[in-house]
Amino acid sequence: MADSSSKKLPLWGKIAIAAAALVAIVFASLGIAVSSFDKSGRICKNVTVGGNDIGGMKRTDAEKILRAWARSRMNEAVTLTALDTKWSGALADFGVDIKWQKTLENAYAMGRTGSFGDKVKRIFSGENKLEVVTAVDKGKVFPILNKAAREVNSDSKDAGIKIVDGSITITQEELGKSLNKEKSIEAIEKGIKEGKNLISLVIDTDKPKVMAKDLKDITTRLSTYTTRYNPGKVARTHNVALAAKAVNGKVLMPGDTFSYNGTVGPRDAAHGFKDAPIFVSGNIEPGMGGGICQVSTTLYNTALLADMKIVERYPHQRVVDYAPAGLDATVAYGSRDFRFTNNCKHPVAIVTRMGGGSITAEIYGAYADKKAVKVFTGPRSYGKSGGRKVINDPTLPAGKEVVETHGTRGCYVTSYKIVDGGSQQVIAHNTYPALDTVVRVGTKVEPKPEPKTDAKASPKPASKPAAEPEPAEESE
Repeated sequence: MADSSSKKLPLWGKIAIAAAALVAIVFASLGIAVSSFDKSGRICKNVTVGGNDIGGMKRTDAEKILRAWARSRMNEAVTLTALDTKWSGALADFGVDIKWQKTLENAYAMGRTGSFGDKVKRIFSGENKLEVVTAVDKGKVFPILNKAAREVNSDSKDAGIKIVDGSITITQEELGKSLNKEKSIEAIEKGIKEGKNLISLVIDTDKPKVMAKDLKDITTRLSTYTTRYNPGKVARTHNVALAAKAVNGKVLMPGDTFSYNGTVGPRDAAHGFKDAPIFVSGNIEPGMGGGICQVSTTLYNTALLADMKIVERYPHQRVVDYAPAGLDATVAYGSRDFRFTNNCKHPVAIVTRMGGGSITAEIYGAYADKKAVKVFTGPRSYGKSGGRKVINDPTLPAGKEVVETHGTRGCYVTSYKIVDGGSQQVIAHNTYPALDTVVRVGTKVEPKPEPKTDAKASPKPASKPAAEPEPAEESE
């Protein structure tokens, strides 16, 4: 007799058991399908590679298709573009290699690797688009990219100002451009995988520091200063013009510091400079870039008259003839610079012009930054005169003297400024050392003439006269 306390299985229990059985059947069926596919030797359905449908194919059949396609693709013409320049050639010419064997391995692995879920997804997926495996030989593509870079690369250019017929004109900024070689290689590989025959190389841009919109407040000339030069000294005039051109149009944002050496650059033949007289230890000697201190001196006075903050400045070793003592500024690349900081609230710009034996430097800025500045020097005080330096010169006759450099007395002078009618301020205490007079003294000894012999005199038979020394020996 059955136990009356036993209960029948509830409906939800029966449903749960049926569902579990169904799931087990489904998983078992999927397992069988995955196993069957793994042993089939075929590629998943709906697999495409580079536009080639190899889905459901035997591996050997897919290999033939991919090998032929890769060979054909490698010989196809591809064009690389960078701005308005183009370079065309076969993929192989650009160092691109289509790894069709690796691509085939990846295709065959679809549905055979990964988790159970991944395998099922791949086997029963409606689309399996596979990426082509490529490689780029940098040794082949870099020469092409280097050539492209020479066509593309350019430095950014700040906006500036120039004076046209007495009016201020703002010149537009220019973006800098540079070819990004590593990203361009990535772009080439991506384009090949996508089947493109026109591929754009990657160009980076460099934004200028000074934009035209930043200069809208430059409306007023803050200061100007002019010095004179001798245009007959051709090499020196050339150097002055070269330095003035480098400085012209330079813009300083608030807080920026101008560097003369940094702007003009090295003074050598590679940068266009010529030999002209320079000071060396106070003496005047030929030297590369002679004359450019006149530009730094002219600009120094302009900066003073605009009440710029002078950061670095040195007087010459002797007083120059184009500026008052105490208001000159010498420079030497790598050691002595002329620098000043824009201490205004707005940008300022430097403008230079030269011709007719004069060079003018001007600073333009906002009207709100204009000041009334008076620059002057105090009385000079003099020290002792320099000594006398003698240099023996074997090219001059013995005892002859030629003054190489005239010496000077030591000089001391202080420069001052008054801004907007305020109190007198010291700019700098300037010392010009005493310099020796350099004299070249000849040491050349002229050879003695040979003594004349008396043709009528009879030689003494008893003894032989001593021979006269040869002229060359005597001259020594």
